[in-house]
Amino acid sequence: MTLTTPATVRRHAPTVHTVRWLLRQHLNVAAWSVGILAIAAIGGTLLVDHFWTVEISVVQFARQAFIWFPFSIAIITTTSFINVHVAAGMTRRALGRASLVTGLVMAAFYTVVMTVALQIERVAYDARGWPHTIVDGMPVFDDTSQVGWILVDLGLVFTAAQLCGLLVGIVYYRAGGWWGTLALPFTVGPVLLMTPLLTTALLDPWTAEARVPVAVALLVATAVAYLALLHRTQIRQVTT
Repeated sequence: MTLTTPATVRRHAPTVHTVRWLLRQHLNVAAWSVGILAIAAIGGTLLVDHFWTVEISVVQFARQAFIWFPFSIAIITTTSFINVHVAAGMTRRALGRASLVTGLVMAAFYTVVMTVALQIERVAYDARGWPHTIVDGMPVFDDTSQVGWILVDLGLVFTAAQLCGLLVGIVYYRAGGWWGTLALPFTVGPVLLMTPLLTTALLDPWTAEARVPVAVALLVATAVAYLALLHRTQIRQVTT
């Protein structure tokens, strides 16, 4: 008789399993977003070139879309997924870690996508002799050749959008509609403050380099607030 050893079943930690699941969902949505960006950028540029004169970047306007669309998706993570996650036998701690990791990865993804898109657009504009002007409220950099500052600017604001979405979601889940709405100045505040912290007279006479750690500290505080609320959240009964 030949004895065979049963195959070892690999068990992933709850956090790793949750990260993989969340990333699959987020990347599916992000693929559509990138596709829409490509169509809008190319189509918009062709239309402007046909009817008017191309003078400004079209891709730059994706900044607002990549802030508020992922922000809304992050809200869903805490308002809708928490019940499913806990019902599957996993902890709030695992969800908190996984959602933060997912948010950081997606912020990096959108940052890289938009930075690359701006560089491709700049090359195309240069080839046609068009000015590649930035007008959409991004004074951290005034030229799309400043790749380092583009990455810093977009990375911080896109991360703020992800973290604020998670925080808004958990406050609405815990406190309900009225209190969740009243808390919006605090829960959405970090993403609204991110650009002013870096670009306005708010922290004068600090240099842009000195402002970056302040912005990072605000992001850390947002993440800590989200985790603290999530860990103490009672699961609400779903009614039909």
